[in-house]
Amino acid sequence: MGASQSSSSSSTSTHEGKFDVFISFRGEDTRDNIKSHLFRALSQKHIETFVDDRLIRGDEISSALLRAIEESKISVVIFSDDYASSKWCLRELAEIMRYKRMNKQIVIPVFYHVNPSDVRKQTGSFKDSLANHKQVSKQELQAWRDALFEASNLSGWDSSVTKPEARLVDEIVKDVLNKLNGISPLSDSKGLIGIDSRIEKVKSLLGIGMSDFRIVGIWGMGGIGKTTLAEAVFDQVSGEFEGCCFIGNVREESEKPGGLARLKEEVLSKLLEEENLKFRTPNIPEFVRRRLKSKKVFIVLDDMTKLKQLEVLAGGIDAFGSGSRIIITSRDKHLLSYCGVHEHDIYEVKALDDQEAFQLFRKYAFDQDHPSEDLMVFVRRVVVYAKGNPLALKELGSSFYQKTKLEYESAVQKLKKICNPEICNSLRNSFDGLDYEEKEIFLDIVFFFKGRDRNYVTTILDDCYSSVHFSLSVLIDKSLITISTTNEIEMDDLLEEMGWEIVCEESSSFAGKRSRLNNHEDLCLVLNRNSETDAVKGIVLDMSKIKDIDLNYESFEKLYNLRFLKFYYQTHCSGHSMYTPKVHAPHGLKCLPDELRTLHWHGYPLTTLPTDYSLENLVELNLPYSNLEQLWEGIKVAPRLKLLILCNSQKLTSLPDLSYSPCLEVINLEDCISLSEIPSSIQHLDHLYFLCLRGCESLRSIPSSICSLGSLYHLDLSNCPKLDKLPENLRNLLSLKYLFLNNCRLKEIPEDIGCLSSLEVLELCGNSFGSLPTSMHKLSELKRLLLNNCSMLQSLSKLPSGLQSLEAMNCKQLQSLPDTSELAEVVTQRFIKEYERAFPLSICLPGSVIPDWFDYQKIGSLITIQLPRDNRKLVGFALCTVIAFEKYCDDGRGVSVGFKNHYGDTMDFCGSLTVCDSQKHNRTISIYSDHIVQGYYPFSNVTGFISVEFYPQNFDGQPLQGCKVKNCAVCPLYAKEVTETRIFSDETDTCGSGSGSSRFDDEEMNPHPKIIAERKLTLLIDNKVIPFYCTFRNNVGLLLFYCWCFIFCLLCGIFVVGLLGFLVHHLSTSCEIYLSSHVQNMHVRKI
Repeated sequence: MGASQSSSSSSTSTHEGKFDVFISFRGEDTRDNIKSHLFRALSQKHIETFVDDRLIRGDEISSALLRAIEESKISVVIFSDDYASSKWCLRELAEIMRYKRMNKQIVIPVFYHVNPSDVRKQTGSFKDSLANHKQVSKQELQAWRDALFEASNLSGWDSSVTKPEARLVDEIVKDVLNKLNGISPLSDSKGLIGIDSRIEKVKSLLGIGMSDFRIVGIWGMGGIGKTTLAEAVFDQVSGEFEGCCFIGNVREESEKPGGLARLKEEVLSKLLEEENLKFRTPNIPEFVRRRLKSKKVFIVLDDMTKLKQLEVLAGGIDAFGSGSRIIITSRDKHLLSYCGVHEHDIYEVKALDDQEAFQLFRKYAFDQDHPSEDLMVFVRRVVVYAKGNPLALKELGSSFYQKTKLEYESAVQKLKKICNPEICNSLRNSFDGLDYEEKEIFLDIVFFFKGRDRNYVTTILDDCYSSVHFSLSVLIDKSLITISTTNEIEMDDLLEEMGWEIVCEESSSFAGKRSRLNNHEDLCLVLNRNSETDAVKGIVLDMSKIKDIDLNYESFEKLYNLRFLKFYYQTHCSGHSMYTPKVHAPHGLKCLPDELRTLHWHGYPLTTLPTDYSLENLVELNLPYSNLEQLWEGIKVAPRLKLLILCNSQKLTSLPDLSYSPCLEVINLEDCISLSEIPSSIQHLDHLYFLCLRGCESLRSIPSSICSLGSLYHLDLSNCPKLDKLPENLRNLLSLKYLFLNNCRLKEIPEDIGCLSSLEVLELCGNSFGSLPTSMHKLSELKRLLLNNCSMLQSLSKLPSGLQSLEAMNCKQLQSLPDTSELAEVVTQRFIKEYERAFPLSICLPGSVIPDWFDYQKIGSLITIQLPRDNRKLVGFALCTVIAFEKYCDDGRGVSVGFKNHYGDTMDFCGSLTVCDSQKHNRTISIYSDHIVQGYYPFSNVTGFISVEFYPQNFDGQPLQGCKVKNCAVCPLYAKEVTETRIFSDETDTCGSGSGSSRFDDEEMNPHPKIIAERKLTLLIDNKVIPFYCTFRNNVGLLLFYCWCFIFCLLCGIFVVGLLGFLVHHLSTSCEIYLSSHVQNMHVRKI
């Protein structure tokens, strides 16, 4: 880039693909004026722009910069008075024009306060500048002259003609957008079959460039491609506007509590380019209205169903500036007209033609480009059946994937039997192909289990059907449901609506003859009519959408076959509404249906379950925020009950005898603040694996019988302030993996806690014990130990060898620390053995002094170092920084230290070092003192200068307020080879500030080939220093194989550095030590 030497930070935009724009400029002339203004304007239009503001200058252009030029679609060359004085700029220009001649790039010249004729003829300042390049060869000088001549003859922009400068920048940006649209339109080649012509029709309706305000509607049936078309149009024309936003799925989002208000804030935030915009009143302030009215905006509202949505989200016709455009997609043409869209401004999305439909089906049904000839006849029949509906073609294509000819023939014959010829039957086709049980499970998912965990669903349905697991796999194969990465069952909205329609078709006149009910009015009619309604199998009602309902005494008496009863609030509801029941039974309930498998009643209004209710078939009893005082009187048998959830039932004082519910797997009694005891009969629950008693404020003790629960793996007793001791014989909880004992009154931890051989997570925060039992080191599986706010804790015993995370914040009396040498040995072993996993090392502890073994140290957040010329054995960098927490308040989104390297041509790596992960554990953490953060980042093949910048951020990548970087340090690590690991303590060494100068000795400058890596690590806990050395060795087994390969390669004459690089790549591992936090993976971004 044409700029004088600069090592300062830059706002260069990078991404994995090609750049949209490369800006060539002379920094001394343009950096603080047109270049910065142009870069900002391009960035606001989301145009990926490469600006080389951070490179250390020289005469030669690096390979990374050449690559950036090659990967850019457009180069904007800013010719200024001093442009030709820079060899860097001229060589840059020569490369740009070389790619221009190869038809690989568009070039836009900008003549900034220079005469285009001077550039073309090399007169004036350009003549003088070229004459000064006396050491350049004639051949290269001529190449520069040719490039200047060619570039100046191109159509461009002259600052003396287009002015003022703000207008010049706007015109350049428009020019770039037009050219980008011309060379990279959203086309069929990107998999959107048949969309180009449709885009052009919608764009013609928009009338881009005209000054009037216009609303365009996109109308069509479900699955026809309205959203896809709107997205494609948005991508192409949004750059023409001053503000733009795309709001998807308006219908579903607006139906959530407060959803429409959140969407409104999102629209305004995007249009005004202000994050997290909030208003205290529903009305938009007048100054905001004025700002909107002066802006030319583009808004897409996808899947609108009500006029109110438009009124709230987009206001009236006079809400925005002239030339503004709104696109509304909807299945309801009448709604579009009602919203003020003229008939001629509504675009109806038609079905794909035969050729387009065939291409789309082929894409999903075949790996190869064309199906075999013997299948073509069947393919044509399927395509004709789908009637050009894109969703139907995708669904059918997926179901026909890798099918045989016989299977095709059989399936096509089945399609002929579908009586309804409309396109939407392509969705119904998959449903009709299911057997009875598969259909029932599909409808159950539609009404009760969409978005729920797959394991939970199978637990509930296993007692209703004979082959739930198989049926779910069939539904997945037929694309009726999908399983998310978090194991949740998901379903397309169109399929969900199809399920609702199927149930409505069961009876159009009386809801009591339908199998499932989810409508408020239908439900009231059925429950209070007291007529026989044996058809009803399930009732579901979202109470956030209804007003109060009063049930009569016999509401459920004749619902003989009811299996699912669900009165619930959406999970994101909060506040007082979570405690307010809306389904009342003022006269009590005579009974509940005996066939119930799931009883989920949020805010259950009675103090106990009906006396005559049999629990024989019940699998889930879920009564959160209930009015229960006791579950039932006397003894009741619940042989199938697996889930008992009574959280926030604040009047519940006791539990019944649970020995008659032997299949219980989950008990959640969180925040049952009146519960004073747990029955000893809990010992008979052999299948219980989850027990949560968190927040049971009246609970004074835990029965010793709880130690008989051999299957228990999750036990939470946190926030039980009256609990001062644990039961004996914890050693019997052999399956326990998670034990939470935060904020109790525990004065001691039982010695036999060391016998919990499966324990992985132990949280003991906020207790009153002075020390941990000596048996703690026996917890071989323990990965995480939390001791925050243990004010009486004075010493830490020997730590378990497998420990990965230890937090001990605000332990103010902590005096003695454990011996870490064995822990260091294990850490080193893990570093070697787990070489296939590439996780960097991260350590965070209280402290304010950077260890003196860091070769380079500096006050502030940016450090620049010079590396040796012969740097082939560099394997990475040790990084360190001191963070000052001044007025920091944790918002629950975690704390990390981001870092990025500015090397050579551009940013070569970036990542973060974790400070505390409050986000992961859903809790806030108070930090009162400075913290030192150390980490390792693998990197190689770096020479010359390198700059590393550190910055505090949360886990969303947003900068943190109230904390700053005080000091930072970098230490290069070099490849060496040894066959043994040496780990030893150095009691005499302490942490020092360092001088900031280079401390390479001869061995570091020329590393011995026998050593892989050796660096001293200094760990701190509450300002206590534990120095030790860590040298990584080649162990036996797999690494021995690499040693033999190394010897063999030497004999074959293969260069040793290649093998070392190979080893280093595989030895970058997941050594995840923290002492006060957790490892966060860091990702390399390379240009």
